[in-house]
Amino acid sequence: MTTASKTTKTLLATLIMSAGLTSMSMAAHAAPTHPPIHASSQAERQDMRQSTDLNDRITSLRSDLNQGQRSGRISRKEAARLTGRLDNITTLKRSYERSGRGLTHNEIRTLNAKLDTLSGQIRTQKLDHNRH
Repeated sequence: MTTASKTTKTLLATLIMSAGLTSMSMAAHAAPTHPPIHASSQAERQDMRQSTDLNDRITSLRSDLNQGQRSGRISRKEAARLTGRLDNITTLKRSYERSGRGLTHNEIRTLNAKLDTLSGQIRTQKLDHNRH
């Protein structure tokens, strides 16, 4: 075998090996990977969960008010006053959500405190036997 043919075969073998390594490297980079869970997507899911929890509480309080009024345990006047307070809390929640940054911990705490207070007022009105 001549030196030129050995050199050609060596070059050819080197090219084939480097092409193979390159394609393996490219395949490894192109392989689908699971996208990392970003803090922002986790925060978005938490905001959604907290917003849903607040919506559930609001719906429950609205139902309690309606049930109390239907049963006669809460007067129409009391129900209107308490519904107005619940509507104010709902409006506040919507204004917080419109900020575009989600609900902050302080906003959630504020809304929960207002809902706690209103829940106690509804419970008191249902039990006070004042039906005027």
